Amino acid sequence: MLAPAVLLEAWEREFDIPRSARGIALLATHWPDLPAEHWRHLVIGARDRGLLELRSIAFGDTMEGLSRCPECGADIELTFSASALLDGTAPGDDEMHMVDANDYAVRLRSLRLSDLDAIRGFTDLTAARLTLLLCAIESASGPDGPVPSDRLPAEVLDAVETCLSAADPAADISFRVRCEDCAIEWEEPFDISTFLWDEVQAWAAMLLDDVHVLASAYGWCEQDVLRLSPRRRRVYLELVST
Repeated sequence: MLAPAVLLEAWEREFDIPRSARGIALLATHWPDLPAEHWRHLVIGARDRGLLELRSIAFGDTMEGLSRCPECGADIELTFSASALLDGTAPGDDEMHMVDANDYAVRLRSLRLSDLDAIRGFTDLTAARLTLLLCAIESASGPDGPVPSDRLPAEVLDAVETCLSAADPAADISFRVRCEDCAIEWEEPFDISTFLWDEVQAWAAMLLDDVHVLASAYGWCEQDVLRLSPRRRRVYLELVST
């Protein structure tokens, strides 16, 4: 179980770092002996599996989210399990892979967390996708010999993307969602880094509100309130409100 003070400090620190690095900072709260460079050189799915484990430790196994039907706009409530996602996605590998498509041969590696630096600040998803694919490509050749990676045909890049997804499945989690109102189905992508950060933000706001109420009522300091178990803190809040 993560101590509330530790998670609260991580939440505060993460406001000063790029959004793409927040997942690493969260992992460091539970595995402080591992340097940041350890996480940066892992494949993206390894970070995401670590964040799923951390989420179970911090908030429990059951996760709830919200999707919106792209056809009728209905809100769809999703309930899923962190442990089920871990069981259903094999750890990724950092080995070299070969893709043969349309007379092209491409040598590539799985994407690492450090590759995300290349798309920091991007707002164009198509450009971000292309940049990440190029990061993964080590070399390529076509019918007439070596080919620069940025000159590869679109269908070859599609094959590269398929290979990357298969090599690191935990980095490409999605849910099959069905709208009960209009009966259409779609794939809903799931990003545990964003999901967990949003949860931590909501949790921190609620906790700091509890600290304010109890500190005002009893004269306690922040550490006094954080040392209370959630159950005892709730009882004191109920007493204050009566």
